Amino acid sequence: MEIPITAAALREELARVARQTRAADRLLELYTALGNDPRLVEECLIRPLLAARLTRSHFAADPSIQAEARREIEILRSDLVLVRSIHGL
Repeated sequence: MEIPITAAALREELARVARQTRAADRLLELYTALGNDPRLVEECLIRPLLAARLTRSHFAADPSIQAEARREIEILRSDLVLVRSIHGL
């Protein structure tokens, strides 16, 4: 699945990063290093962040990718419930 990263998405992500940063001084250093050029900030800093976030979100929500892990978790949960019931916990 291909998700395009549009100029609008970059602007929104830049605004989100600016709002939610816990290291405002570090963010300002990065902006300064990029010449306070909004286009450079979006392309060099924000695009990779947004791409990583979208990728993680996509993979976390894809049931076919998570099917094996989910099956293993369900087995472990069943085993835990059984052990607890045997020991009266």
